[in-house]
Amino acid sequence: DQKDLGEPAFSPDGKYIYRPQIMLAKPGGTYTQMVDTLIKAYKLKTVVVVQTADNAAVAGETLIWKSAVVASGATLLSTIDTLSADTDFSGAASQAISQKSDAVFMSMNGAVGARFIRALRERGYKGIVAAGFSISDTTLFSLAGSTLENTIFPTPFFYGDPKSKEAS
Repeated sequence: DQKDLGEPAFSPDGKYIYRPQIMLAKPGGTYTQMVDTLIKAYKLKTVVVVQTADNAAVAGETLIWKSAVVASGATLLSTIDTLSADTDFSGAASQAISQKSDAVFMSMNGAVGARFIRALRERGYKGIVAAGFSISDTTLFSLAGSTLENTIFPTPFFYGDPKSKEAS
């Protein structure tokens, strides 16, 4: 990680924060580990994956989520496609809920993902929702309110960084 490489977390003048991208979406990476842990811990049998299909990076990430679900022994019921420009997720949320899965795993960016989770929760979905780290942006919590409660997601943390200690 950044500290192991001897890289500073902040520029010498304090104007910039260096935030290397942790390889979350690679085989064996954070998403694979998270999916495996969730499936075992919650004894999940069925999963639906929802993705922003017109975003190439997200679609690539979706492949990691899906392969991790299958490798962990759960059944992937379906992949539901949404688009970056979507603002109404009632159809996708209803489709996910109708499949009666144990969990919904999302490969969506920030505000799009928050809106989808909100649509799920507003329709009464009580199951596990797991998302990528882009959902961890604190401004999204004001957008989605309490509907983001109990959403599981990884978040970057830089051990030993005084700013990380303050945030925790």
